[in-house]
This record gives sequence, C-alpha cells and structure tokens, in this order.
Amino acid sequence: MKSKHLHLAFIPAREGSEGFKHKNRLFFNITADFLDTISWFDGVIVSTDDPIVTEYAEKKFYSVHHRADEL
Repeated sequence: MKSKHLHLAFIPAREGSEGFKHKNRLFFNITADFLDTISWFDGVIVSTDDPIVTEYAEKKFYSVHHRADEL
C-alpha cells in the first residue's frame, strides 16, 4: 500500500553566512549525497539566495525556492 503523504527534505542554504563564509556551498554536496541515500524522500526543496547553491540544486533536479534577500 502506497502512502498518501509526500516526504520532503528541506535544505536551507543562505548565502550571507557571517561566521564561516560560503559554508552552505561547501556543505551542500555532503547533505545532498546523504539525502540521496534515503529512499523514502519524494523530493528535496532547497531554499537559497545563493546562485552557486541554486546551480548545485538544479544539477540534482531538486526544487529551488528563491529566498528573499531580507530573510
């Protein structure tokens, strides 16, 4: 029996980290590779304002939410 619910993973990846510059670019592939090993996720959503992370996410065929600058 197939579940009626979707299981989504969410990756928040803001560009302007203050303590460790571009940390989300560095850690994105590690997180994405881990999520790809979990078979019960129906999709992955990446919320970002970083064009590099957007490019990484699109290569993985993840959905991208373009986060507002004021957030």
